[in-house]
Amino acid sequence: MTLKPLLTMFCILSLFCTGIATAAVTDHQRNGYITGKVKRIYPKAINENQRIFFRLKGDPCKNNDTYWYFDVKDAVTQAWFSMLLTAAASDTDIKIKGQPGCNVTQSERITHIYQDF
Repeated sequence: MTLKPLLTMFCILSLFCTGIATAAVTDHQRNGYITGKVKRIYPKAINENQRIFFRLKGDPCKNNDTYWYFDVKDAVTQAWFSMLLTAAASDTDIKIKGQPGCNVTQSERITHIYQDF
């Protein structure tokens, strides 16, 4: 096999893989939801709030320095924390919606957590 067909195949694969990554971010920006397995849970007291920070595996919207978060303040947010713990322990997907959306450079508050069974 010559070098030209290999380079052509490499370029096509590169464009395909770039398209997949771009589609994930575009899909998030369109509907505001991210689905994934829990990578890390980080509870922290901030002033009088009990805040839960977390990350999802493969999340295109967060890096190693930023998190999704919510404050534990009522029965619903306590249920969210339980859902996170259960999803992490069972290695199952959860779906979240952030506010305002997908910013890699800062931690963002979530507005919803869903889990399908």
